[in-house]
Amino acid sequence: MSVSRCARLLSGLRHGGAVVLRSRQSGPSRAATAGAFSTASSNGRDTGAKAPDTSLFVPLPVSPEAPGAAGDVGAELTCPLNKSEVLKVLNKFYRRREIQKLGAENGLDGHVDDLFPFFMRHAKQIFPMLECMDDLRKISDLRLPPNWYSEARAIQRKIVFHAGPTNSGKTYHAIQRYLAAKSGIYCGPLKLLAHEIFQKSNDANVPCDLVTGEERVCIDGEGRPSAHVACTIEMCSVNTPYEVAVIDEIQMIKDPSRGWAWTRALLGLCAEEIHVCGEAAAINLVTELMYTTGEEVEVRNYKRLTPIKVLDQALESLDNLRPGDCIVCFSKNDIYSVSRQIEARGQECAVIYGSLPPGEYCYCLL
Repeated sequence: MSVSRCARLLSGLRHGGAVVLRSRQSGPSRAATAGAFSTASSNGRDTGAKAPDTSLFVPLPVSPEAPGAAGDVGAELTCPLNKSEVLKVLNKFYRRREIQKLGAENGLDGHVDDLFPFFMRHAKQIFPMLECMDDLRKISDLRLPPNWYSEARAIQRKIVFHAGPTNSGKTYHAIQRYLAAKSGIYCGPLKLLAHEIFQKSNDANVPCDLVTGEERVCIDGEGRPSAHVACTIEMCSVNTPYEVAVIDEIQMIKDPSRGWAWTRALLGLCAEEIHVCGEAAAINLVTELMYTTGEEVEVRNYKRLTPIKVLDQALESLDNLRPGDCIVCFSKNDIYSVSRQIEARGQECAVIYGSLPPGEYCYCLL
């Protein structure tokens, strides 16, 4: 259907104050009168009601032409619109006096912008979530992870990096600050380490709870949470405020499977002081990460307190073991085999095993 035909549908003939719809077949039985557009009742008496203005909408009978490329109504309705022709029809429609009068009465001058407030009012009634679009936009913006933790961003945190090798005292100094604080949280990679801090805190008369993926131990008999808590890194709370937080083994932030937990703790812990312990190789990464939060990193370096050296010759036999030696094994069979051989020689050993990379390991301490 051409645009000109559509335009002709907007105007039509009126018959005796009523719109007459007539089909292609002749005969009075096929005629119908549209009572909705009548200005008078069927008996000719005036009802007194104001007649609607029907001059703008006058339907006409549409007679489909014979099937063909030029007369297929369905094909014309689905074909692309000629925008220039449509614009001409719309402009002609808007220039009508009735349209201009209605626009003036309703505060519209014909611009699309004038219709937008009415559209939004209707849309918000149908879709109430549009009222909180700004909040939804902010919540769904995940491009900046530091912004995920509003509680942490609301305070100015002090970041202290305790860097050093094993047995250098870096974790000891961080724990001392943890014990002296009014409230604190320790985050470690293993349940064993969390349990060790839990035990040390309570032995030092600092009530401390234990939270791991397997258990929760509340030191208070009535179940009230303590001001201090020792937990595995995945279980730390980023909503509870603390004075001091300790994040142990920070170099594991690079781990492909568990690194997210250290990142979450470092960015999200709501603590006035955060003491990070780990290898010096992680200093640059932590510093760069803190640039995104606008927080400076204070680095404290430590050196190994007791010397460690590599023997010039092989151990050769378990009979040559001395107290304090450590044997590292990489299979369960070796763990139990070595420990039984040591005990058979009348010596005691402690066994710690797990499945951290590079595989299962065992420390047999004499």
